[in-house]
Amino acid sequence: MHNGTESSTTVIAASRPELHVLPEPTIHRLSTWGSVGGALEAMHVLGAQGWPRAVGASTAPAARCSVFCLGPAEWWIVGNLPPVPEIESLVLVEITGAVAVARLRGPGAEDVLSCYCGLNLSRSVFPVASCARTRLGAIAVTIHRLSEVEFDCYAARSHMGYLLAALRAAGAH
Repeated sequence: MHNGTESSTTVIAASRPELHVLPEPTIHRLSTWGSVGGALEAMHVLGAQGWPRAVGASTAPAARCSVFCLGPAEWWIVGNLPPVPEIESLVLVEITGAVAVARLRGPGAEDVLSCYCGLNLSRSVFPVASCARTRLGAIAVTIHRLSEVEFDCYAARSHMGYLLAALRAAGAH
């Protein structure tokens, strides 16, 4: 059984996407707590610094980091941590050890994910740089669209074996 910690590549089927388990990226969760006023202040300051404000939006994938807005007052930072303003209502937690990442890349990646995911992942609804929390089969995942044919799927490290098996099964059909 794959524990999600080593890197691997699988070609699911001819003319189907490749599936990669990525080396462990650094992931932080930033959220707000306390009063609504404190949360609004934090969102305003982060937005002014270029952080995504809309739920489901992310910064363009970059070499150093990507920032996903996963809720009205919650972000994930994947990669090198950018400057985070010192605001009392912000809480930053590293979640690197709890999360693993599978990358699905190539023609048909959208179709493979759609086999187990109820979200409409078509480019018109889920364009490049979109992110969402959803379920893929029976597990919770965060999906990030990197390009027209490339997605990262973040899941609990303990669920990575199930996620890989589900994606391989979907790609075989």
